[in-house]
Amino acid sequence: MYPSQHIGEADPFVLYAKSLHDYTLKLWTESIRVSEERGRGRMIAKPSRRKSDMQRTNGQTQSMDTAA
Repeated sequence: MYPSQHIGEADPFVLYAKSLHDYTLKLWTESIRVSEERGRGRMIAKPSRRKSDMQRTNGQTQSMDTAA
């Protein structure tokens, strides 16, 4: 500890570093949350895409509504 600092005083650089860390962690966790939500949305949408892809590969050009 530096002689000019009193007990209880925080170094401005340390306060800045902690603040920056907290902000970065908040952004990172929000980014992960959004990414996971998008991933779940894609997983739900994939089966319908696969059915349409299978129809195209089998040479069928009918839509799902008219195939029945």
